[in-house]
This record gives sequence, structure tokens and C-alpha cells, in this order.
Amino acid sequence: MKISALLIDLDGTIYSKGEVFPQAKIALEKISSLKIPYKFITNTTTKTQKKLLKSLKELGIGANSETLFTAPKAALNFCKSQNLRNVKLVLQDDSLEEDFQELSLVSKNPEAVILGDLGNKFSLETLNPIFQDLMNGAKLIALHKNRFWESKDSLTMDLGCFVSALEFASNTKAVVCGKPSKDFFELAISDWDLPKEEIAIIGDDIETDVFGGQNTGLKGILVKTGKFNQNFVNRSGVKPDLILQNFGEILNYF
Repeated sequence: MKISALLIDLDGTIYSKGEVFPQAKIALEKISSLKIPYKFITNTTTKTQKKLLKSLKELGIGANSETLFTAPKAALNFCKSQNLRNVKLVLQDDSLEEDFQELSLVSKNPEAVILGDLGNKFSLETLNPIFQDLMNGAKLIALHKNRFWESKDSLTMDLGCFVSALEFASNTKAVVCGKPSKDFFELAISDWDLPKEEIAIIGDDIETDVFGGQNTGLKGILVKTGKFNQNFVNRSGVKPDLILQNFGEILNYF
């Protein structure tokens, strides 16, 4: 398998629960020394890009605005491309408004509702106003549609469950801007002049990482860390191009 560039998932692949996997740090240093192009891609919607870059720096992971591609960045690009200016943000942290400064943020009569992770704040009280906006014609923009994530103690239902509920209730389809959206992956690799089949996505999610990448024409590599669950992989029907015990094993393919 020829790999000329990498898209790298973060949580569950490079680190978990605030701790960097030792083999991942070594592998990143080696990949950098080999001058292999790579970007970190993430569906994280609880931190601004600035805060996320700071967190990565504190973990000893070198990244910048050019090597970090996030779901909020993809959502901003989508809104601008569709001329959606009056937008309601429904996010866990108000500081995330910083990543959407180019839009007009409103609380009533939005053209679109951008929905991200709310953690324990998901409830009928939270979702029903969004439902009302959708019934009045607003577009639903989901920052991702993950089924579950790895919390501190266990696997936990994620944003995708609540996006699906809103889709069902309003009889509409959300625009998913994060992984596994094909547009997300296309944007992430848009500045690489490389054949798609030489670019690989590596991550711990069989759907958002592996399927999303393969659906875009990339190689999909699954790691058995983070939220990896063999039973879920078996049910998914997705066949990774490669399965690794951890991110460090990617060095065997350079």
C-alpha cells in the first residue's frame, strides 16, 4: 500500500482521555522527519480552533491552522458557499461563536441552525426550539453525526442520535459538515496535489473515519484504540484497507 499523505483522527487515535499514546507521539515525530504531509481532522465541537490548538500544544503535539481541519471550519465554508448568513448556533460553549464570526448569529428566524455537541444538555427543552425552526424553513446543519463516543467511563450516545431525532420529527435531512461527509474530506485534502488513492485516513471510528475516507476515494485505516469496538465493526459492513493495533504501527508502511 502506497501512502503519500495522511489524514489523522485525534481523539482515540492520537490520545485518549487527555493522555497521548506513547507510540503515537513517536510515530508523529518520525512522519514529520520523513516530510510526509499530514493533517489532523476532528469532529470535536466543544472547543474553538484556537483552544484546540492550545490543547494539542500542551500535549506535545505540533499543529497549526493549516494542519488542523475541524467540523466547524467545514460548516463555515458550507454556509458561505450557500450564502447562509443569519444562523443560529446551538453549541455547548458560547466561546465557539469565535469560529463563526463571519456569519450573522441570530436567536430568532434563522436561515440555518448549526448543531454541535451539547453533552448532558440534550433534552426535549433543548431540541424542540430547533424543531420549530426547522418547521419554519431553516436548514439543519449538523457538525457531525457520530453515533457514540468514548467518554471517561464508557461508550456514550453522541450527536448523531439527536440529529436523527430532529430529521425524523421535521421530515427533513440534515447537512452533515464533519466526518463522514464527503465534502469534509474533499476540503481537507484540497491543497494536496496527490492521487486520492495515495492518501489515507487513519482513525478509531469505522464509520466516520474509515467509511468516510473510502467513500471519498481514500484509503481507510482503522486502529484498535479509543472507541474501537469489534462488535460494531462487524455490524457496520465496512472493510478497512488496513487494521492496526495502534497509530504507531503506521510506520511499517513508509
